[in-house]
Amino acid sequence: MAFEYGCFISFRHLDGIEEFVRRLAGDIKRDLDSQGIPHLKVFLDEDRIRAGDNFNMSIPTSLCKTAVMIVVYVPAYFNDQKPYCTKEFVAFFEHEQRRLAEITEKYPNYDLAKLHQVIPIVLRKNPAISLPAELNSRNLIDWSNTTALERPGRFSQTNEYIKAKRDICDKILLIYSQISHLESLTSCDQFASLPDEKHPLFQKLVQRQHPIFP
Repeated sequence: MAFEYGCFISFRHLDGIEEFVRRLAGDIKRDLDSQGIPHLKVFLDEDRIRAGDNFNMSIPTSLCKTAVMIVVYVPAYFNDQKPYCTKEFVAFFEHEQRRLAEITEKYPNYDLAKLHQVIPIVLRKNPAISLPAELNSRNLIDWSNTTALERPGRFSQTNEYIKAKRDICDKILLIYSQISHLESLTSCDQFASLPDEKHPLFQKLVQRQHPIFP
């Protein structure tokens, strides 16, 4: 199975985030088109934007068919009262581990750090708020204390945004070119549903203290 989505944008439905994620999704899609792979889509749950935290039942299969997950992280992202984001993250994080394990078996000397498939975009007003270890990676984009949410249109014209968007698309293209052949992509049977609240990683992530907004 080839990838259907270049990226899956995972986000909490909070005031100010919708315009940001729509703009980011559109910009990434245009960049992917310009790279000659227009069949790669960007998954953005419009149902969630239209109706709050409603759950889209196509999410499990879409995650399986995704090259990269973009996590728009605010401190309320991992929240046991609104569990959808945490379930999405846990499902993709585990799928990434299966992919990396298969690469290790086939190519023992491959630099796996290059193939990490979660890209956190961190939006914190308080830099003292620490990140979960699962989000710390060389892919991390820290847009804390920027105008990304307050004025996404203007922020999208900045060099900071343009460079990060280019880096995101480069990562998508790398994953697309390097692991489209993996056996772990041939079946999405394990994605018939998302993990439940009893999953150990789910419990670990929601045990932290998360204010509603940074």
